Amino acid sequence: MMFFDNSFANQRDYFSAFRTVVGIDQRGHGHSPDGPWSLSYKMMADDTAAIIDKIGLGPVDIVGHSDGADLALVLVRDHPNLVRRLVISGANIRVDLSPEQKLRSHWSQQQLDAHLREMAAALPPWFSADYAKVSPDGPDHWLALMAKCYDMWLQPVVIEPADLKRISIPVLVMAGDHDFTSIEDNAEMFRDLPRGQLIIVPASKHGTFNSRPDLVNLAIREFLEQPDGKTPAH
Repeated sequence: MMFFDNSFANQRDYFSAFRTVVGIDQRGHGHSPDGPWSLSYKMMADDTAAIIDKIGLGPVDIVGHSDGADLALVLVRDHPNLVRRLVISGANIRVDLSPEQKLRSHWSQQQLDAHLREMAAALPPWFSADYAKVSPDGPDHWLALMAKCYDMWLQPVVIEPADLKRISIPVLVMAGDHDFTSIEDNAEMFRDLPRGQLIIVPASKHGTFNSRPDLVNLAIREFLEQPDGKTPAH
């Protein structure tokens, strides 16, 4: 539901002083228009691969947060030659459905609409305000985008553990110590990745990139600048 400008401002300003920074607004997000399609991590990963091919900068270093972290793992699985190193923050490789959500297939359209309105109301008001400022689809498309994202979030498994074990590049797994996904889940991802590294950002929830930018930027920079031969393998 967020996009590059309101997710990575602290990283853009820091890293662009000495690196080429490319920010991507996925379909329907930020400046990118929506269309007659469902959203999926696979689609967004393939879109990202097409962009990397188009600009001709690969292999690149990828930094993905939340949904961006999930699609980045799919990107590396399906397009391994395009990525040199990967940073994932707040990833969620499988969905822990609430009892209410497990009944979603039996909901009426009215029940689903009511649930989406409740979700929208629970978000900080700047989510929809930022979207309205830049979206080519206009502010009235906000709930339609939320419905598409909600369907994507209910995908039971984003990537299988067996696929994580086949990712050969260095991957930094990052999360806040009070993130959506537990420390145990992030440790599981770290252990499944052959060249994984793990950092838990203290005193931080899901918005680590905005709440602890100095620490996050330092950790990312040190990881990206490690000599390839120095990256430990499990």
